[in-house]
Amino acid sequence: MNSPQIEIGRTVTGKSIAVNLHSLQNTNIIAGLKYTGKIQLVKSILRQFVEKKIGCLVLDTEGLFTTPDSLGADWPVVIRPGVELRYPVDEIDTNTLLEIMKIIGLDDVAINVLFEKIQAIGEHITNIDKLRDAVREEPPLIRGQINRGLYFLERTKLTADKEHLEAVKDLRKVIVNRLNEGRVLAVDFAGMTRTEMKIVFRLFMSDIRLSESGELKSLFLLIKEPHLYLSSTELEDFTLRTIRLGLWKFYITNTPQRLPELIVRQADNLFCFYLGLQDDIKHLAPAARMSTDAFQKMVSVLTSKEFLATGQMVADGPLVLQV
Repeated sequence: MNSPQIEIGRTVTGKSIAVNLHSLQNTNIIAGLKYTGKIQLVKSILRQFVEKKIGCLVLDTEGLFTTPDSLGADWPVVIRPGVELRYPVDEIDTNTLLEIMKIIGLDDVAINVLFEKIQAIGEHITNIDKLRDAVREEPPLIRGQINRGLYFLERTKLTADKEHLEAVKDLRKVIVNRLNEGRVLAVDFAGMTRTEMKIVFRLFMSDIRLSESGELKSLFLLIKEPHLYLSSTELEDFTLRTIRLGLWKFYITNTPQRLPELIVRQADNLFCFYLGLQDDIKHLAPAARMSTDAFQKMVSVLTSKEFLATGQMVADGPLVLQV
């Protein structure tokens, strides 16, 4: 079966340039300053994913891809954390729950106490109230810290227990089925705090097991400004882990220095719009597979909606294209 063709841009003479979808199935970087054309390029790619039924999950920190904006009736289905995107408490493993508590701000002592209580319960925790009951006899400082963390988690509405468990599980099955059918879904992070985004992403990381078990088919992930909720180490771990699972990534950023060097050097494709800072250019040069001087000469003269395309998709190129 032939791989679909994806149009990535046009030459200065107006010739359309399309690439084989297979050449995008790994790690891609879309970088450039604000208002240079990155969002137009991403929307063009998403339109084609929708039309060709290519499964894609968009993590949108600014609401840029979650509104129709004249993009057609089949524009990505929007998933809102705390509304459509919720997690049954009994499906959150112990490590994930403890890491979420660290994100919220629990210290090591409180984390250790919480771990001991979870182990003592010895069964799936279907109700956060069980954890509250378990720490009832702990010293006030520890009990208060854990209860504040649990309250914060409940307030995000990212978890569901008791009477909502089955409804949430059914909705999660629908989301997975839609992605497996080749739909484009967009998770709207707009308006969320950094802590809330980090919790959502950590819960999302627990869903990678669906790929490992084969329940979730291969798909693309479009991730806008991942540094807003991931440390460099977390981003590296995520990239390396997903490479072998058939989760192909587009990292979209106007602050390329925030991308770890490991990801830049391992990137298979680069879509680079205008960059003015020497440090940004130097940092991204390895992804362009050219010297810093040559890379600078090309990207520093790009005009609005022009970008440099290099990598597997263009047989290492480079090509200067327009959105």
